[in-house]
Amino acid sequence: MADAALFTTILIGTLAVASLLRWLLQPVQGKPGTRLDARGLLFFVPLLVLFFLGASREALAPVIGAVALYLFVAVTDVLETPPITRIAFVATVAVALTTQGVAIDTFKLPGTSIYYPLGWFSPVITAAWLLLCASLFGRAGSIPSVSFGIAALSGLTFYVVCWLVPWATGDTAPMLALAIAGVSLAQLLSCGQICGGAAGPSSYGMGLLIGSLAVTGALKHTASLVALLPLFVISVPLFGATFTYASGLREGWRGLHIGQRRRHLHELLLEQGYSQSQVFGVLIGVAAYMCALGILLVLLIAKPFWVKLLTLMFGISVGPFVFFVILRMLRHEPQPSLVGGPPAVNLFNVRLHAVTMDEALTIAESFIREGGPHMIVTSDTSSVVRAQDDEELRAIINEADLVTADGQGVIVAARLLNLPISARVSGVDMMERLCAIAARLGKPVYLLGAAPGVAREAADRLQDQYAGLLVAGCRDGYFSEDEEAEVVRDIQARRPAVLFVAMGIPKQEKWIKRHLEELGVPVCIGVGGSFDVIAGHVRRAPVWMRHWGLEWLYRTLQRPRRLPRLAALPRMFVMTLHSLLFNSERPETLPVEPDCTAKDRC
Repeated sequence: MADAALFTTILIGTLAVASLLRWLLQPVQGKPGTRLDARGLLFFVPLLVLFFLGASREALAPVIGAVALYLFVAVTDVLETPPITRIAFVATVAVALTTQGVAIDTFKLPGTSIYYPLGWFSPVITAAWLLLCASLFGRAGSIPSVSFGIAALSGLTFYVVCWLVPWATGDTAPMLALAIAGVSLAQLLSCGQICGGAAGPSSYGMGLLIGSLAVTGALKHTASLVALLPLFVISVPLFGATFTYASGLREGWRGLHIGQRRRHLHELLLEQGYSQSQVFGVLIGVAAYMCALGILLVLLIAKPFWVKLLTLMFGISVGPFVFFVILRMLRHEPQPSLVGGPPAVNLFNVRLHAVTMDEALTIAESFIREGGPHMIVTSDTSSVVRAQDDEELRAIINEADLVTADGQGVIVAARLLNLPISARVSGVDMMERLCAIAARLGKPVYLLGAAPGVAREAADRLQDQYAGLLVAGCRDGYFSEDEEAEVVRDIQARRPAVLFVAMGIPKQEKWIKRHLEELGVPVCIGVGGSFDVIAGHVRRAPVWMRHWGLEWLYRTLQRPRRLPRLAALPRMFVMTLHSLLFNSERPETLPVEPDCTAKDRC
């Protein structure tokens, strides 16, 4: 209860002071060119609360040091003094804190229980530690709100650690952890209200507090995981250069961008099209991940050293890749112009057009109006993977008039490889909307494929759904080679504007390609199992699952015999990872094609 009261008091008190500062500093806030960072004044709130609660010198000293460091950095910011002055002042504060009990006195080798006294070297190690913490948080201060968010997560995580292993952290650490969490959370909530912009001076003070807490509670390993590793990623130019390299990896050595090595990671992300809220969310997500990893290692404190080491190595190996995937999936590529033809990309030697559903339908409608044979392919993960081994299928896809991305695996791979494909254009959705276009234009459609009777049921439902839709004919897909010529003649005689073929990949694509010219249908498109979905034999995934790209999972659970098709997903993942790491046969954006048909493709 006392801990909750302390946290609540500091949080409410800091928010109240923030509101007062907002009112007092309103003229300064609007003054152009001001570099005043008033957030550091909020450090006085926990200082006063701890003082009136009779906290020990060990708890008060770090807060006093944070206030002093904030004031010094704020003044040197205005005076533009050399950075060495900050280093000297942090070292002075660190040495002063060692006299108040904030000191690293011993050193423990990993995997052992032996502690070695540092003796006279203790102030040097302590000063170096506090300087590292203050410097990293200071650099992160150029990112609005991020340093405060990480500090709040760090304080709460330290408190959880103190609760899990009270015998290792002492009595002062929990009080200081809650003070840091309270003032940081309040600064995060009021960050946009007082003196907007960078928060370097106050971030220096916050870094000193985090470092002092790690020393006071003997949580140095946890501090590295919770606060310092995320800040390395955010702040240190080496990691900014690493991210730049990873982003431009597909461009070969030209993607190194040597001139960007001194820049902040968040600046690179903003330049690449991410919003500030996305950057904030991802960086705070990294910090939260490291917090969880730190707590997990504390829970494993009694386990052998090799178990903790493997857990740590796995955590810091998987985490960056997961957040790289998240970054890629968050990014929205601007769609190229359709002037001159649909823009195309090369994904593992398979051509795809970077179009949305509306753009694909616009192109398809132009095919209907124009007449002449055109082929549309909806290419999912299985077709892209199959095309790696089936040269005939790959040639058919690459020669088609329009190839859309139909499958979450294709979308994810394209996003990871920085290709401008962000919208799924599925076969069943395109079939329904093409029927709407055909009904509006008064053009007939033909349904070919699926089991006997299914095409007719699907046609009836489509006619009920789209008033005026003309169905020129229906035919199941169970016909022999001897009957194939008869099927072609029937389609020719009925002269549909759109031919839907539901025979499954790659049979439907090969059948369409083989008869495309003699059919002369303006739009021929393979739609897989769409007839069964429209006829009601197969239920479609809920909207939320479609939104999150999980329709493949729903359909597999409904029809387990589709399970072998999922083998394409891990292969697509391996191909994508190989392309990212080794830059082999890397995908690329192709030049915009001239407006030509399959017959006279240049």
